[in-house]
Amino acid sequence: MEKNAFLGLSDDSTFKHIFSNETILIDFLNSFFHFIKENKSVVKIRVNTDERISGDKRKYKLYYGDIMAYLEHEKIMSIEMYKKFSLREFNKSMAYISRKFSNQFKRGKNYQNAKKITSLNIIKTNYYESNRSLINDYSLIDKFDYQVTHNGCLEMYFIKLDKIKDIVYNQDKEERFVRWLKMINAKDMKELKNIAKEDEVMESAIRLMEDFLNDEELQDEFDKITDIEYYAKEEGRLEEHQKLIKAARNLLKMNMSIKDIVNVTGLSQEEIENIK
Repeated sequence: MEKNAFLGLSDDSTFKHIFSNETILIDFLNSFFHFIKENKSVVKIRVNTDERISGDKRKYKLYYGDIMAYLEHEKIMSIEMYKKFSLREFNKSMAYISRKFSNQFKRGKNYQNAKKITSLNIIKTNYYESNRSLINDYSLIDKFDYQVTHNGCLEMYFIKLDKIKDIVYNQDKEERFVRWLKMINAKDMKELKNIAKEDEVMESAIRLMEDFLNDEELQDEFDKITDIEYYAKEEGRLEEHQKLIKAARNLLKMNMSIKDIVNVTGLSQEEIENIK
């Protein structure tokens, strides 16, 4: 790991370490619910970062799993940070919350007692460049009357950090969520500390982050994860690439623009043009 590189809160390992702190996560989630005007207040939470992926990929999860927050109001939330987001990551998020939903039901358990599963995805890049919203909310919708079905038992939020630079934080309580996003998107420690100045919870997040980044033993563990995930990706890269080519071909048939297909699939413009 490069010692001179600034590993801010948008770094996946740093994000998971900081936001698995219950006090910090409660503050962040409450600011999120307030921002989207959802009448929820988190006072108690159980955070789990030890989730394991079943099957062959289990060996690639050596240290932290994803952040799973079990809220008092019968809701389970998965919180993820993505530096890159394309069709692959969209499918991963959908597969993950679907698996969490189905894993609630053991043999003989009543299906009516299901908890809502919500995925909160913070992404550095815009999934669709034509989408100008800071937050998008995806749920199960009846396509005939456009109503959310069954209280939206599965829900995915996408929060796009590329849009946060255009929003001015004005110290208003309603905008606390914006302040958190600006912290996550900060480019250096000076900017990070300036945003968090005189805020007890946010300054505690920075202290926790500094301790984490100065812990060489802990960083070595994350370096091992990075190396293993890299080689695991290399093994499946060709198969994954072929799937993306197939998806791009189908999107071209649907008359989607090359620019949008680049954002969705992560393929280059040249690769997509060669498919035509």
